[in-house]
Amino acid sequence: DMCGSHGKFHDKDSFMYEELYHIPLLIRGPGVIEPGTVRDEFVYNMDLATTALDAAGARIPEANQGRSLMPLLQSDADWPDDIYAEYFGHRFLSSNRMVRWADYKYVFNPISFDELYDLGADPSEMTNLIDDPAYAEIAAEGRRRILRWVNETGDDIRHAAQQMLS
Repeated sequence: DMCGSHGKFHDKDSFMYEELYHIPLLIRGPGVIEPGTVRDEFVYNMDLATTALDAAGARIPEANQGRSLMPLLQSDADWPDDIYAEYFGHRFLSSNRMVRWADYKYVFNPISFDELYDLGADPSEMTNLIDDPAYAEIAAEGRRRILRWVNETGDDIRHAAQQMLS
């Protein structure tokens, strides 16, 4: 629930705001991670099952798409600097994709306008910077990241993305 965020929204729907996608994660692991440790890396919900299997010493199925967080919990692991999300319209006929990296978020919306936010300067995502010339290179980086991801994953919207974002 967005609880009236952004001045009007009360439901999740197709919005890709931080209130819906940036979910804090707390892990307690005696002997695994030092109490009070804070990490800023992005992780997926599907990483949690993989982490539980890894921590238990269980076999991780080959088809599993999650990544164990154990290396991240135990040291400075080599970790991706971005995270992706997708929304397949269940109420609206929209199919959005989002990439988040550093302080930036780019949202690709094939049937409407794209969005770009500088979360360092605007953590509430109130100003869409997609057409701001000062952010043109950041927008181009967001488009490159989305295109790479939809192509790597075989996403159903990759053909539309290639036409619209290239």
